[in-house]
Amino acid sequence: MAEQDERLRLLEGRLSERQVPAIPTWLLATRAERADGGARSFGVTSGWVRLRVPLERAPTAASYRASLSLPEGRELYRADGITAVFEPDGTFVDVLVPGGLLPRGTYILSLTRLGPDGSQELGSYSLSVRPRAATTG
Repeated sequence: MAEQDERLRLLEGRLSERQVPAIPTWLLATRAERADGGARSFGVTSGWVRLRVPLERAPTAASYRASLSLPEGRELYRADGITAVFEPDGTFVDVLVPGGLLPRGTYILSLTRLGPDGSQELGSYSLSVRPRAATTG
């Protein structure tokens, strides 16, 4: 099992034991590719965020690399050895990112399929993080 998948399961297990809400999932649509100029907007509400990228085709034994960067190109986070998630409503690659890496701003998630014959760039997705909502108590 890929290292990131194992970390995700461990974190979700710990959170459920503490009765803490699950890690939020941000679905990145293919229309959010950087070339289109459209960025999806999200708010960080927990210590971890799952960035979910839908795939049209995913070989069952494929491995993926994800890179989270600033628009000017500086890489903030990289995850290797990610495997696809096969669910009834589609196939996805989930990238688990520490929420602390995502202050307000715009980010680019690039996804690459790794294989024995080399790598294949699958696309880059733009996302925007808005300020945390003020809490009232």
